Amino acid sequence: MAHEMTLVATMKRMILIAVATLAIGVMSSVSAHTAPSSSVPFETAVKEATWLTSLYPTWNIYRGEGRSMYPHYGSHSLLIVNEAEISAVKAGMIVLFVDAEGDRVAHLVERTDAGELRTRGANNKSVDPAPVTADNFIGVVIGVMHTSRNSSPDTSIPVAIGKTY
Repeated sequence: MAHEMTLVATMKRMILIAVATLAIGVMSSVSAHTAPSSSVPFETAVKEATWLTSLYPTWNIYRGEGRSMYPHYGSHSLLIVNEAEISAVKAGMIVLFVDAEGDRVAHLVERTDAGELRTRGANNKSVDPAPVTADNFIGVVIGVMHTSRNSSPDTSIPVAIGKTY
């Protein structure tokens, strides 16, 4: 039994390393004004992300859109989001939440303040207008897969916006 648990832990670690390597490997040198991309077709990334998220029931896929989060992600990126407790979030993480307009937004956490998160887009000068609370918090972005800008995104995948207010 202990050997099986060690094997499972090793497999999890290997998968996380593979995701991190993929995310880093496809992060070509991009400026804050250029949409991140790679040579991986969108359809291929979706297949890989679907396989990966099938291993963990609290992981979900979202399709990146918008420009406020360059170079972290942009249109044609896939975000892997882990459902988490808001209390586990630290400054510097990217979180997914629903804003007052009903949009799913993925932004950086500037700071935490008494159970609330203050967020902003990486290219936005000011903090988002409303704090993220447990009521509108979805999860933490734990991985990003950039794809070819020449690919056609799968519109059935829910969108996570890099939004400018």
